[in-house]
Amino acid sequence: MSDGSWWSAAPAAWRSPRPGGQRPARLPEAYLPEAHAHRAVLAYYRALDDGPDWTYVSPAAEIAPGTRTGRFRVDGDQLMTDDQGRSFISAEDYAVAFVDELEQHAHPRARMSVAY
Repeated sequence: MSDGSWWSAAPAAWRSPRPGGQRPARLPEAYLPEAHAHRAVLAYYRALDDGPDWTYVSPAAEIAPGTRTGRFRVDGDQLMTDDQGRSFISAEDYAVAFVDELEQHAHPRARMSVAY
């Protein structure tokens, strides 16, 4: 599990939105140490008044090997989901989005999220 966009909420409320009023799923307990670490790093960068230029790239809640489609959405601090409430990106498309950001520098000193 990588950063994902779970961290925009308070730690106790890290949840994935679900359509149709279904009860949201909590971030699995096994991922909480990594989630806390990513949250702390992002807070550190955001607190810098000057210093290194940075961009924090967050994949969807689920990231796994798959197909490179070249079609994905990019946003800011929000967990992005599809029409069924799933937050997913293939590792291949995440890599494309990451390289695109390196080349275009569209999100300086900010976090960007990537999902289908």
